[in-house]
Amino acid sequence: MPVRTSLEIVRLAKPAAYLGYLFRELKPLMVPGVSSTEIDTFCRHFLSERRMEPILDGYRGFPAAACVSVNSVAVHGLPGTRVLENGDVVTVDVGAGYAGWKADAAWTYAVGTPTADGRRLIRAAWRSCCAGMRASRPGNRVGDIGAAVQTAAAGLGCSVIPQFLGHGIGLDVHEPPAIPHVGTRGTGERLESGMVLNVEPVVTLGRPNVTLLEDGWSYVTSDGSWAAQYELTVALFSASTRVLTVPELDLCDPGLDEWPPFC
Repeated sequence: MPVRTSLEIVRLAKPAAYLGYLFRELKPLMVPGVSSTEIDTFCRHFLSERRMEPILDGYRGFPAAACVSVNSVAVHGLPGTRVLENGDVVTVDVGAGYAGWKADAAWTYAVGTPTADGRRLIRAAWRSCCAGMRASRPGNRVGDIGAAVQTAAAGLGCSVIPQFLGHGIGLDVHEPPAIPHVGTRGTGERLESGMVLNVEPVVTLGRPNVTLLEDGWSYVTSDGSWAAQYELTVALFSASTRVLTVPELDLCDPGLDEWPPFC
């Protein structure tokens, strides 16, 4: 499993942090009447203007710069003519490349005024991701991440979709180790200082089953329940775990779980 030097982590942190900036700038676009294609176009232009490569475009044949997943679309939603409506829950997944280093992240937004279930879903997805990031520390095992994620989601009456995994990241988008978001504490590969990981649980209000649509990319929940996801990159150090996507996040802050920023 790749273990990065401090200098390599600094280099990798640049495209990761730019995705965090992108998500901040994207928030004003999350209003009724905006199409998923407009969101994809914004992401593409944001990256190109900063000399970042939109690495999802063409990755394994994917035909866009961003995945835009609305409501019951769990992951990999294809941008198109769909127009956002008040109360929608939208997840945007984007990748960036810079000087050979790769970054990948996802953020969920509430469009207009979220419903009570929409708020619960967003909170559960955020808390699950935060729990997984906190469990990502040297000496722990991969199973500790999944167990923490699953517990956080269940605490708000939500389920974690098990087939979508986190991963290491660096010179490739997907590197070892694979990180299940459902797990048993004390099992799996041991985590080490210098690892850089993407924690990205997909959480749903209903049952954790998905169906692939005819477009070959979009996975929807089989029962039609809504889903949400946050994906952030963390670097593991001997004394701390640092969030590279949004560097100002403090995993030790007890108020962090209440609500995601720029949602």
